[in-house]
Amino acid sequence: MISRIKKLAVVIFLSILIWAYAYMAQEETISRMATLDVGGGIRSDLQVTFDKPTPITLNLTLKGPASKVAVLKRRLLAADTDQERERLDFLYDPETEHSLPGTYTLNIIDYLQAGEKMRDLGLQVITCDVQTVQITISQLVGKPLAIQCVDPTGKILQPETLEPATVAMFVRKEYDGPATVTLTSQQVELARKSVLRLRPYVTLGNQQVYAKNPVSVKLPATEILLQSRPLQPRVGLLISRNLLGKYQVELLNENELTSVTTILATPEAFSEFEKTIYQVLVEVRDDDVTLATTEGTKRPVIYNFPSQSIRLGEIQLDPTAPVRQAHFRLIPLPAPAATTTPLVNPTP
Repeated sequence: MISRIKKLAVVIFLSILIWAYAYMAQEETISRMATLDVGGGIRSDLQVTFDKPTPITLNLTLKGPASKVAVLKRRLLAADTDQERERLDFLYDPETEHSLPGTYTLNIIDYLQAGEKMRDLGLQVITCDVQTVQITISQLVGKPLAIQCVDPTGKILQPETLEPATVAMFVRKEYDGPATVTLTSQQVELARKSVLRLRPYVTLGNQQVYAKNPVSVKLPATEILLQSRPLQPRVGLLISRNLLGKYQVELLNENELTSVTTILATPEAFSEFEKTIYQVLVEVRDDDVTLATTEGTKRPVIYNFPSQSIRLGEIQLDPTAPVRQAHFRLIPLPAPAATTTPLVNPTP
């Protein structure tokens, strides 16, 4: 009797073992949604952008042993607090793929399959509705940027205190804009009573990149009411002394720059601004001569607001008005003709 029981136990054990082996060997497929985004921790001097809005939604079909598929299903349904919960979120890391600036085509299936996540899951990516994504890696340069404070609507705020007034950030070489501090409605009210510490940011593509350190912002106790006033500005040049007498500056869009724009100001500040010889300035730099003369240079103009009015928040460009860009080119001037001094015969 005991011998029969032992034989039966062995048969049952072997049956379970065979079934388990067969189950482990059986392959299943599973279709789930995933995402692909740019990973964090990318070098500060690089900007990575996709040719599709991020995060990119992926419809994946995965294949593997039934036991591995079962584990994935369980982890996908786990609670948010569960450390093993799986979301199938994939991050692109340029350091392991393309660390040099340029444009690259990424094969999605190959990239996901080679990643650590798929190795840990023990599954294979069979299909993906997005086959490739084009990735652009741009080189950024460090620049000191002026800081601009705005409210939630984009209205420019003139702080009573702003320390420091500039911040060093990595941006595209051609970027000449400010770093921005956006205050919520509640922060605007608080900043009228005390100093706030807030971090400026710049927008690179569709990403907001924040400075490492915050700045101190304090707004005036009461808001200064500015009135909308039209102005047809006069345009002047800020030209490097190294270019004087060597190049002629040809403004290619002078009519655009001198057309009517809208200024927000108090009556006194606007009156002083009107008296300025040139309300709009075009900056011409030494390195502009390296550009092709046929293409020229495009650069945002400088509004020559009175410094005292700016400090008191009494004048600004209408935020709804477009920031105008000067388009100009440098035309080399002919070298001055060499002059000779006539010889004078000595008096006998």
